[in-house]
Amino acid sequence: MKHTGALSVLVFSLFLSSTGRLFTILVGVAGIGGVAFIATRTAQILLNTSTFRYRIMMKSINAISDHYILAGYGRIGQRVALELKRHDVAFVVIELSDEKIDSLEGSRHKYLIGDAEDENVLTSAGIERAKGLILTLPEDRANVFATLVARELNTGLFILVRTDTNANRRKLIRSGADKVVAPYEIGADRTAQGLPRPPADHLLLVL
Repeated sequence: MKHTGALSVLVFSLFLSSTGRLFTILVGVAGIGGVAFIATRTAQILLNTSTFRYRIMMKSINAISDHYILAGYGRIGQRVALELKRHDVAFVVIELSDEKIDSLEGSRHKYLIGDAEDENVLTSAGIERAKGLILTLPEDRANVFATLVARELNTGLFILVRTDTNANRRKLIRSGADKVVAPYEIGADRTAQGLPRPPADHLLLVL
C-alpha cells in the first residue's frame, strides 16, 4: 500500500508539472498573439489615417489654381519649397522617393507621390491650371523629358529648370524651358543677394 501511495503521488506530481508547462505555453502564445494583434491593428489605423490624410490633400490639390509645381524634393527642392512658403506662394511638390516622402509628410506641404515625367502625375498636380513648373530633379535627362511633357500639357506654363551641367542648357531651352539656372550663374547672383529683390528673384538665388 505504501508503494502504491508513493507511486500515485509521483504520477500526480508529473501530471501537475505537465499541466503547468502546458498552461505556461498557452499563456505565452496568447501573449504573443495579443501583442501581434495590437501591433497589426495599430499599423492598420496609422495606414488608414495616412491614406485618409492623403486623400484629403489630393482634394485640396484639385481645388487650387495659379500655383507652382515643384518636381523634386532633394536638397535644392526643399530650399525652394521653403522660399515659396515664405512668400505665401501656393505650390505642389511631386516626389517619388520613399525617403523624401517621409520628409514631406512632416512638412505640411501639399505633395503628390509619383514621377514628374509621367503625364498623368503632372495632370494630377494641376499642370493645366498651374502658373509655373520648377524642376529640380537629380538628372538632366529627367528634367528634359519632364519639360517636354509639361510644355505639351500647358503651352503658357513658365518652366524653371535647375541644371548641374552647363552643356545641357541648350537642350533644356529647346525642350521648352523658359529659364535654366546653372551653377556658374548662382555665384554671380549671390554677390548681390543683399539687395532688395522681388520673390521671383529670391527663388532664382535659391536654385
